[in-house]
Amino acid sequence: MERSMHGGFCRPDLPAPASPSGSYRTVVRAGDYIHLSGTGSPPIEGVPPRGRIGLDVTAEQAYQLARGAAAQLVGTLRGSIADLTLVEQCVRLTVFLACDERFTGHAAVADGATDFLVEVFGERGRPVRTTVGVHTLPFGIPVEADLTVYAPLRVPGMEVSRD
Repeated sequence: MERSMHGGFCRPDLPAPASPSGSYRTVVRAGDYIHLSGTGSPPIEGVPPRGRIGLDVTAEQAYQLARGAAAQLVGTLRGSIADLTLVEQCVRLTVFLACDERFTGHAAVADGATDFLVEVFGERGRPVRTTVGVHTLPFGIPVEADLTVYAPLRVPGMEVSRD
């Protein structure tokens, strides 16, 4: 991973942008905010792609899936705006976990997604976050995450100095 001169990161390992699996968009820009729809992780070697945390998937594996979901979100974001240095703040992250009713490690699993965003964006990647345990998720995946980022529109000749 390389840090650019502007504080962003070059991440050639990001997944390709996600495609919708239904009648919705994966990315919507509303003014200076970009909303990314929920997505799971690309396949991770040695980690079950389906199941419930605490039954079929360990907390450690779920942490990796949360990182993978965040990577998928950033890959989709990069496909939308191309230059990740335009992201001034990851604003809100929601992580959904399909888990056994006795599982209580939700926050530690969701840290996987937050940790990935901080690796990519620095402290700009640390959002507010909600973590929700559910009985099932689409296609039986164990982890799904969505994200909202603040990336102000740039008008040529109207740039604001940050000095």
